[in-house]
Amino acid sequence: MLAFELAGFFLFMKMMLLTYVADQVSDWSRQARDWAVSSGITDGTRPKDAVTREEVWTMLYRMKNAIG
Repeated sequence: MLAFELAGFFLFMKMMLLTYVADQVSDWSRQARDWAVSSGITDGTRPKDAVTREEVWTMLYRMKNAIG
């Protein structure tokens, strides 16, 4: 039973670490992300995930409205 609990704990910790790394913004894009969030273009989440066409359209539309 203890081995099962330890295995579950280590799996949980691995998943938490992978999530933490996946949510990290690269240094080269941090300023752009901060601008996009403060301008209301994006919420800044999931910086390493792929983006859909719908998300691109929405961000472009929001950017157009943000800059006039």
